[in-house]
Amino acid sequence: MSSPESTFYPEKQGGIYVDEKWYDRLEFVGGFQPYTYFDDDPQKREDQKNLFLRGEIENPHLDYPKINPNELDYREKELVELKRDILHEEKNDVVRQMYRWKINEKIAEVRMMRATLDGDDKKFDHYSSFVYGVPEQNIHNYTLWQTAKKMCDTISSEKSTDEQKDSAQKILDLCDTETETTIPPHEKVEPIRFISSQEQYTAENIQEAFENALLSQNISGWHVAIDDHVKAISVSQDDKKIKIPQKRTVSGLKLQGLIAHEIFIHAQRRAAGDRTKIHLLGLGLDRYTKGEEGIATYQEGQIMGEEDYAGFGGHFTAALAKGLDGKKRDFRAVFDILKNYYIANGKDAKKSESLAWNLCVRTFRGTTCSTPGTCFTKDIAYREGNIGIHTLIKNDDPEQARFLVGKYDPTNQRHIWILDQLNITEKDLDFLEK
Repeated sequence: MSSPESTFYPEKQGGIYVDEKWYDRLEFVGGFQPYTYFDDDPQKREDQKNLFLRGEIENPHLDYPKINPNELDYREKELVELKRDILHEEKNDVVRQMYRWKINEKIAEVRMMRATLDGDDKKFDHYSSFVYGVPEQNIHNYTLWQTAKKMCDTISSEKSTDEQKDSAQKILDLCDTETETTIPPHEKVEPIRFISSQEQYTAENIQEAFENALLSQNISGWHVAIDDHVKAISVSQDDKKIKIPQKRTVSGLKLQGLIAHEIFIHAQRRAAGDRTKIHLLGLGLDRYTKGEEGIATYQEGQIMGEEDYAGFGGHFTAALAKGLDGKKRDFRAVFDILKNYYIANGKDAKKSESLAWNLCVRTFRGTTCSTPGTCFTKDIAYREGNIGIHTLIKNDDPEQARFLVGKYDPTNQRHIWILDQLNITEKDLDFLEK
């Protein structure tokens, strides 16, 4: 990774960003997401999956060839120097504090990836918890209450097979139905069927729909591509790229949900943040993910319909790994629980294994998969963020008027303080055009 001296300190339309002196340096050395470094060669992952499912290995070995120790050294050095320069030179107290929080987060992410290279699960867990947090017990209690109801329905149903009932009982044994939670039950949302939900759309259709949605919102600079190396639709905020699996097909209803989630929220918030006087709102304030995914999943749910808060799988899996019930677990232990869960919900054994494997890989990526209690906690943001946004909207919180000004978390009081201190409101969305 070479130094981009020529890209530092470009002129920004007469210097109207309050953080223009620092943003480009941060974007260059800190404009990355750790999860993009946790991919492996698809065939190697498939080989590990087969060995694991046949019981020939206790836990899989996930390689991380994209992590370069020299790149990590460079990023950390530049981030530390940037932080020092800001603390010494920045006169605006809010900007100084805003960048301190963000840089601390990025340094922690670099050190987390270094722990991955070293196979140091203890350090990895420390930095993952620092950046993404740990699953909230109250939300896990709600999930267990909800799960217990489903398992009881499976056990009592005459249509359930003996295998489904046995699996449901194993999951039910994990659920303490007496545990209290203050999370209100989710109110069912019916899907908006304004287009046919039966017609199937190909990857090419999805690509065209995304490009048209970007155009309709006057969002420029994004690239939508079909990629046969990805298994799921992925959005990279850093380089403004959206990748669609070659074989992906979706219903009309799902396509509308994806457009709402990926374009009208993720891409829109990036574009809006770039147009406010805080340029960092485009890249994202520190730990903005809960708010980002909370708003995106809420918007998607309003179109597709939903019976529960979003993000069940990621939160449930991380909570099992972290041992919120008192028992920390490794990859194998969590996998066995998830497999039973999916069987109890009507999936066949092969499909249950595939779903459980994929969810465990997401949750344990970056780790050795063998240390109970250590996992990558990023995906708890979907459920915790969704519940947080549902709560704000249900309470008619005035903060919802500012949801789209950029990448921040409306439930994070530090972020609200930053926006209030710098007088960022929904009226500032076209700041750069005035």
